[in-house]
Amino acid sequence: MSGEKRFFEGDDHVKLYKTARPQVPTLIVEKIVDYLKKHRDGPYDLAVDVACGSGQSTFVLAEGGNFKQIVGIDVSPGQIREANERSDKPDNVEFKVSSAEEMPFADNSVDVIYINMAIHWFNRDNFFPEAKRILKPGGVLAISMFLNAGAESPSPVDLAAPQRERFDTAQDKFIQEIMPYFDKGIDLYMKEYKPIHPLPGFQDSTYIKGEELTFDRKISAKLQFENLLTTSGYQLMKKNNPTLAQKVTEELENELKACVDDFDKEINFQHSMVLLMGAK
Repeated sequence: MSGEKRFFEGDDHVKLYKTARPQVPTLIVEKIVDYLKKHRDGPYDLAVDVACGSGQSTFVLAEGGNFKQIVGIDVSPGQIREANERSDKPDNVEFKVSSAEEMPFADNSVDVIYINMAIHWFNRDNFFPEAKRILKPGGVLAISMFLNAGAESPSPVDLAAPQRERFDTAQDKFIQEIMPYFDKGIDLYMKEYKPIHPLPGFQDSTYIKGEELTFDRKISAKLQFENLLTTSGYQLMKKNNPTLAQKVTEELENELKACVDDFDKEINFQHSMVLLMGAK
């Protein structure tokens, strides 16, 4: 993330971010590696997860990417501290504090740069040249996002249509209420990253969206509620208008609880993603 826009740093927010945010599925990494193989022969030495947060995406790169080393960087010391304290951190993963616009890697040294849910916060005029600097020839820049601003829909298998519709309506109302508090950078996210496709300065730019990037996440309705509270728009509302933040939080929680028999029982939520890729 850009050093200019730091929305995910409070201790409570960092811990909530770690537990509630969805993890990138391995199918994203599989698509990145397949694309990489078309542009560069292995072995693959280094993948960098930019704006890694507390490591949700970094660990998936380690699990499915067959990279010798994976480095996660984030501008937030709190997020990096949380990532480094994780007991499940693989031996070939490390985390560093760094902005996206000045990354601590040598020229032509990185096979893959991956970013999830963060490119909209970057100073992209500085980031794209920096990404090209550190990528090897044929190296890949991969950028993804979850659709729906965190308002994921329960599976029809787990909730009947009236309850599911009420659940979705409550989430959508919450997103609309916090929308004025988002930084203007959120506009790129809301446009599903289409304005940066094709990726400037990169070859063979690819944009993927649809059923092939749709998957289920089994969590409780409570954790989905907490996922919505991790959004930067809500966190900025909480900072600037705490009374309103408490009101919309209570309304959301009450509505979601009314839709499910047990707020702590796990059900399936449907997630969809967008993936952009380009080669140096």
